[in-house]
Amino acid sequence: MEGNMARTLHIAVVTYNRLESTVRCLESVLARTDADFRLTVVDNGSEKDTVAYLLRLHNKKKIDDLYLFERNMGVACGYNFALSVSREPFFVRLDNDLVIRHPAWASVLMNVLSRHQEIGTAGFHVWANCPAETFAGLGDDDVFIPRSFTTGACCMSRRDVHEKLGFWCEDYGLYGEEDKDFGYRLAKAGMTAGYVDKRGKYVLHEHTPYETGGIDALRNDKNRQEALRMRRLNEFLYEKGLRGVFMPRKYDAKLDGLRVRFAENPEYARFMEDVAKIGRKLEPVLAAPGDGKRQRR
Repeated sequence: MEGNMARTLHIAVVTYNRLESTVRCLESVLARTDADFRLTVVDNGSEKDTVAYLLRLHNKKKIDDLYLFERNMGVACGYNFALSVSREPFFVRLDNDLVIRHPAWASVLMNVLSRHQEIGTAGFHVWANCPAETFAGLGDDDVFIPRSFTTGACCMSRRDVHEKLGFWCEDYGLYGEEDKDFGYRLAKAGMTAGYVDKRGKYVLHEHTPYETGGIDALRNDKNRQEALRMRRLNEFLYEKGLRGVFMPRKYDAKLDGLRVRFAENPEYARFMEDVAKIGRKLEPVLAAPGDGKRQRR
């Protein structure tokens, strides 16, 4: 890994089963990306068939860096680990059910982030409800649409943004509110997030369900509300200056070849004990109804 020369773009894909989608995603990245990129895959404890496929690609040098977590640590932890080994000017995270459709996809996003320093994260609108308002013309009829956050399904950022804001917050469980949290901190730092309004032209998000590992069960209402409660608490802390917008990592990693295991950082754990005390005092406010719909997608 240390022998690799830094390239322009670091593409990170976090995988967890969904083998057919993972194959389509990685094949499309390799076949349809015109930028000079480094590809890192972080596997979140998948079953044997997915791991075997990733090992074959790595052995063929199709994947530059492969890391195999001993258990599912969640999306934020997976991308944070990839970010921690990144040194390229641009970093992009792609869900493993995201398919690249146009070779210029990465160049378009890098152009947005290069020309507009006030834009901190950019992706492509992967949802059906494409809004009409625009931020800036980008050429070829592309427009940038500001939003309160950029969905992690396809999200590019500059290195300087992470030097200011650090990592995605790992407080929200395996699949939580880290994208909205990052967008909130981005706004606090005077930058904006958003999308290039070309749904389906550059990328396609298949929205493939998780059929293994009980992931869909983790997205039940109870866990959803707990993640929302945590995000409301963090937003309170950011606003009151009790928590900085620079986010450290919650977990310390230990590598053994391609294998990675984690332990919670003791300093982070002590800080979260204080956060929990504040949360208990604010319980009536944090338990208020609402699912964050005020934040635009």
